[in-house]
Amino acid sequence: MDNLLSTFFDSYDAAWSSHDARAFTNHFLDNASSQFFTLDGKKIEMNNRDEMLASYTPSFESLQSKPTVGHLTKINRTQNFSTDVLLVDGDAFITEKNADGETVTVRKWAVSFLLTKVESGWKIFSLRASDRPLT
Repeated sequence: MDNLLSTFFDSYDAAWSSHDARAFTNHFLDNASSQFFTLDGKKIEMNNRDEMLASYTPSFESLQSKPTVGHLTKINRTQNFSTDVLLVDGDAFITEKNADGETVTVRKWAVSFLLTKVESGWKIFSLRASDRPLT
């Protein structure tokens, strides 16, 4: 994985882990979309960065009392469509420290990102995530 992409996902995970909705959603283009498919059959869809900010703000506020809840993205595969468009497949892990101070995975997602290169680096145009059982 190239340095620019690695830096992007480090920043993406850090913003999520610090529960900073604005910093996190700034990783998306204004017209980005995301779809989350949950284990209970629900589909959560957001169609632009403003919708994402409106969704993540209360979600992250609810995590302020849980500072050890974090996010880690593991990239499994990348595929270039062009020099400015990249498909990234991987896994996203929601983690938390347990009573023994160990980091444990509390939720796991299969993720696919369609990234667009902009002047400042990469931005997300599209995110698709499917909830996965922990076992």
